[in-house]
Amino acid sequence: MDNLASRATLPFKILQDMQIPSAYERSFKMNHRGIFANRYMLALQRRFLGGAVDTVLEQLGCPEEARAEIKESNEKASMAAIGCEESNGNLTYRFYLDYHECVTEERKGIGKDVRKSLLAFQGWKWNLDGIHSHRSDYWQQINIAKSDLSQLIEATLGSSSSLAAHIQELVDCLCTDTNWLPAVLLAKDTQSTRSSFDLNLYEQQKKVADFHGFLERVSNGLELPSGLLRRVMEITGNQLLGHISAGLSSHKSEFLTVYFDPTHS
Repeated sequence: MDNLASRATLPFKILQDMQIPSAYERSFKMNHRGIFANRYMLALQRRFLGGAVDTVLEQLGCPEEARAEIKESNEKASMAAIGCEESNGNLTYRFYLDYHECVTEERKGIGKDVRKSLLAFQGWKWNLDGIHSHRSDYWQQINIAKSDLSQLIEATLGSSSSLAAHIQELVDCLCTDTNWLPAVLLAKDTQSTRSSFDLNLYEQQKKVADFHGFLERVSNGLELPSGLLRRVMEITGNQLLGHISAGLSSHKSEFLTVYFDPTHS
């Protein structure tokens, strides 16, 4: 367990040793197996990372193939992030590149009525064996309408999915009597059938506890013991909710991930 703990905190140590500042975000993931809360992400400005990407990836045991892809795409990124997730004693690392400046520049030439997808992020995930990795591409949906969002939710999760219905109800509630829609990302795994979408809710300035009813319905739909969600809410309920991600795993299992700012309460 001590070794697992030291590996889980390794990204913190690497950035601290290199004196690279970062922002901290946490999350918990819900699926049919339970609720997993040992997850976090450290976001950093690309300019602070500089040419140290290789050093960071090497210390995290990133596989050679993934390192080559990251190195090739690194220069066009405006931000980067390091993620870590533990589930049932299995630890994985992640490295993300954020192409915000590229997306902003491309959007200048896109009309308000043009529906388009732009590559906004790429994320690499690997186990501690340092051999196996896979990449996910995150496509920002430009000029999406509410009807488009409904279709995306249904296409990702299926028309008969209770999770899709709960998320649609949440969107309807948040968007009542307003033209506001969350920023939407569609994620595709390049080496499996896993797919998901992400809805950014930071603008709502709501706490995790404000979504308790929604999360309870999701938990019940997954047939999870009620005590699991209650314990998670006791820890996270007062934190600022950031975004939610939902989709199907490579095994076609539904999941929902809730991201929040642990520094804000």
